[in-house]
Amino acid sequence: MDANELRKRYAAGERDFSKVNLAGGNLSGITLAGTNFSGANLAGTNLSGADLFGVNLSEANLAGANLTGAKAMVALLIGTDLMGTNLSESDLSGASLTEANLTGANLSMANLTGANLSMATLIGANLHSANVSGLALLLAADLSGTDLTKTNLNGANLAGATVSEANLTGANLREANLTGVVEPRPTVDTQSQMLSDNCLASTKNLFSCLKLQSTPKQLLILWVGAGAMTQLLKENAICDWIFCGASRFAS
Repeated sequence: MDANELRKRYAAGERDFSKVNLAGGNLSGITLAGTNFSGANLAGTNLSGADLFGVNLSEANLAGANLTGAKAMVALLIGTDLMGTNLSESDLSGASLTEANLTGANLSMANLTGANLSMATLIGANLHSANVSGLALLLAADLSGTDLTKTNLNGANLAGATVSEANLTGANLREANLTGVVEPRPTVDTQSQMLSDNCLASTKNLFSCLKLQSTPKQLLILWVGAGAMTQLLKENAICDWIFCGASRFAS
């Protein structure tokens, strides 16, 4: 099937396109709301600006596809291969991406409000300035090496997620659930020293609080238990600016 045939069949009222092969096709700006593309091969397909509202793309192959600016609200992408896919500025609010493969995907400035990314693989993905707030689920998601710079994760549930080597600079995790978040202990040289007892005393659920630099506004890596982040914000002890798994310390 090619793009022209798809458009004709959609216009005629057909909605089931499961397991079709449209790899490498140009479907930019197309309207496919409410269609079933489960198991379809859309690898490398251009779907930029497409209307994919409520589309079922579960188990589909979208590796390397271009979905820049696509509108895929409440879409089903369960177990979908999105490796290396460009989803920048797309609207995936309320979408289900459980167990999806988003390795190396570009989700910068994407809207993932209320989306479900539980058990999804986002290794090396780019979520710079993405909105993943509004009770978004990232339960047991793999965010290893993910760029979460300025990502809005306010209220997101990251319980059991892996964030090793993720870049969390400026990320917003107020009211986020960080229970069981996996962040391997970094190597600390012999010159590193523990922070003051005041910091430890003000963060009763803190596992470790290590000074890694000696410059003003030092970067701290904090291992926190459930509720510790909220407690830090409430007590406003000496940690003046908090984001996921890290804080800046005013010297």
